[in-house]
Amino acid sequence: CRLGSAACSARAEAHAPLPWQKYLERVFPDVPGVLTSHKEPMQCYLDVAFGRGFDACPFTPGCCNSLLSHSARRCPCVAARTPLLPLRLAELAPTRSGTSALSSGGFTQMLATLRRHFALQLDELETLTEEAMAPVDVLIICTTEGPALSSAELASMRAWVERGGALVTSAFSNWSAHNHFAVDTVGWLGVRTVPHSRFHSQNVAELDLQAAGTDNEAATELLTGPFGRPGHFANLGESDFLVQPDAERYGAVKITHRLLFYPPRAVEHGGVTGRGRVLVCSNYHWLADKEYWAGGLFAYRHHNTAEGNALRPNQALLLNFVAGAVAARADPYCCGRWVPSPAPPHPISN
Repeated sequence: CRLGSAACSARAEAHAPLPWQKYLERVFPDVPGVLTSHKEPMQCYLDVAFGRGFDACPFTPGCCNSLLSHSARRCPCVAARTPLLPLRLAELAPTRSGTSALSSGGFTQMLATLRRHFALQLDELETLTEEAMAPVDVLIICTTEGPALSSAELASMRAWVERGGALVTSAFSNWSAHNHFAVDTVGWLGVRTVPHSRFHSQNVAELDLQAAGTDNEAATELLTGPFGRPGHFANLGESDFLVQPDAERYGAVKITHRLLFYPPRAVEHGGVTGRGRVLVCSNYHWLADKEYWAGGLFAYRHHNTAEGNALRPNQALLLNFVAGAVAARADPYCCGRWVPSPAPPHPISN
């Protein structure tokens, strides 16, 4: 009788609304309606965290389904668990991006994929200012067909990254409509473009975490999940750029010969990203539709997919990058916001 009473008491404590409400505030503060739902907090958590049938964190050791990593960061696997997480994506307006504008009609598969996994909002920015970029999670920019970024825009972009923004930028230099060849766009990252560099044919590079030589947590998450392991990276028309010694000091991870990832790294510790992250590629054929330009490769499928690798590696790479940015949005002290980190309650099974 006493044992039964103790079990009922433990069950009631484990299912108590207040701890689960606090936990929801920690792991899903940005899912609309969750914190104001009339459902029991534990049921809200289960509906969001496991409603898609996502039953295991892909990382090792990972969050073990607590949705919090060992360092109390929100695990990127949250992004694969629900399509309700907001994603504010921005680009330079078509007047400056030209055919690289995401709204040009050449990136329909990419946008559809993001809409399938996130509550997507796309902003077109005429000018990069701190005010305009403040609500943005991910910025994708290409300056090949437009004028160079102004010094004020570069300063705003760098400040936004340091506060937690996620940047995808192009170092394309085969040609440049305004003859700046993206020198300043990527120069602050320790990357030097090579004007009139060759327009390379399609290349499929194998991605190997060990070959990349990184034990960085964010880089590991980029290359191993939660949307699958991108075993390859396919691109077309890449131009060369030089990775300067500064890039290595900033913590750049060389994923392929023409693909760099800069994980979060405090400026006071020698980084340039602060709480943010940057992906530098040579161009955006890897994000484009098959029929666009000379051929887009966002839907590319590798002919020999090893066990555990994503069927569409370019899609997995982008989604993993976005997942890392969205997860970090609710981390303690990220982007100037502090969010408490209560220990996860453990429900007692029936």
